[in-house]
Amino acid sequence: NRYASETQVLEAQELIEAKAKHILLHYAANILPNRFKAMIVASSRAATVRYQVAIIKARDQLLDTLEHLAPEKLALSQEQRADLPLGEQMLLQAYPQRELFRRLDCAAVSASEQDDDPVWRQWSTPQNRNEHIRRFKLPLEQSEGEQRNQDNLALLCVQQMLLTGFDAPVVQGLYVDRRLV
Repeated sequence: NRYASETQVLEAQELIEAKAKHILLHYAANILPNRFKAMIVASSRAATVRYQVAIIKARDQLLDTLEHLAPEKLALSQEQRADLPLGEQMLLQAYPQRELFRRLDCAAVSASEQDDDPVWRQWSTPQNRNEHIRRFKLPLEQSEGEQRNQDNLALLCVQQMLLTGFDAPVVQGLYVDRRLV
């Protein structure tokens, strides 16, 4: 087979890891500062699980990058930062969020099937799925004086679940990596 199919491309580990890095940097710079959460919509159940693993790996890599930012870059004014490449601007925007970012978690949610890979069961059994959804709906942090629960599950990877009629006011971001037909 000379050419890859659409499914093979969308499920490719290297491509998912590269997209996860980009998604996470965008999330850390633009959505996390407002204390909101985000969902990643993948093309298949396999891609959903691969995204979950890639997001955790990318989180650790991004934290390392943030910890090693040059002090002279951090000292730049907003006007000076505007002249930097977009990737560097996003890193500088993400920098103040690193302590919260360090605690962030990511989960996959998918339907279960009889022949599920045993690794997928942590994401697909009804009990686990419901627990991840419950945690995801909680805010990242409490507002001043609030007594609600909070949870660091900030990113939820899905395929077809929770895309319509899902009530989660804490969600501000939606990253779509699938065909929209």
